[in-house]
Amino acid sequence: MALTSCDFETYFQYDQSPKTFQFKDITNYASQGVGLNEVTGVFEITDPANNLIYNNTDFTDPDIDPDVILTSVKTILLPLDANGNVLQGDYIIKYTVRGSSGSIDPAVDVDKTYTHTLTYDSPTISLNLTANCIQPLLQSTDTTNYTSGITTPTIVRDHEIHYPAALNKADVTGTGVSLETNVIYTLKGTALTHSSSLTSTLTYDFGDNWHHEVELENPKEGLK
Repeated sequence: MALTSCDFETYFQYDQSPKTFQFKDITNYASQGVGLNEVTGVFEITDPANNLIYNNTDFTDPDIDPDVILTSVKTILLPLDANGNVLQGDYIIKYTVRGSSGSIDPAVDVDKTYTHTLTYDSPTISLNLTANCIQPLLQSTDTTNYTSGITTPTIVRDHEIHYPAALNKADVTGTGVSLETNVIYTLKGTALTHSSSLTSTLTYDFGDNWHHEVELENPKEGLK
């Protein structure tokens, strides 16, 4: 059998600093009778301004060496606009795999190209902290709209309620949309600030093997 096709996934890593591309080779080499040690892969990327921002043509120094790891190992920065935001528009990403040893003789190149249209704005976390001293109940609720277009991400939350620092009490922690406790501290004649915070790790699947990874966090929202 022979190497006839390749495929890959693209990740826009907004959760990295600086923001980067990440690629994963998802080629079914076994069905083509090709060993992972027989291939290497390189990328070519054209940005929305039609600039060729990355072009690795060296198969001896590849972006992906499947026999070692199926994800890209080089740091490739996402291009930014004048305001420091990731450039919106069409990204043309080409992955070329060369089979050049073992069962593949003579050497052969195969490639796969995707065009991904970026129209994404990171949401701002919105937390609502409420208190009922009669019940009692202290509740923090994530009211953020994370949807981008018609795509709702997978969300992993790190949600916390913080007691006044002077009390030296442990935080209440959770992973849900809402976090609550029936422990509220009051002190006559003194304002005690309770607060909540949230870190949300988002993974969007936009189809065509294209994903976004985003991490958002907010400062503590206080309530006296």
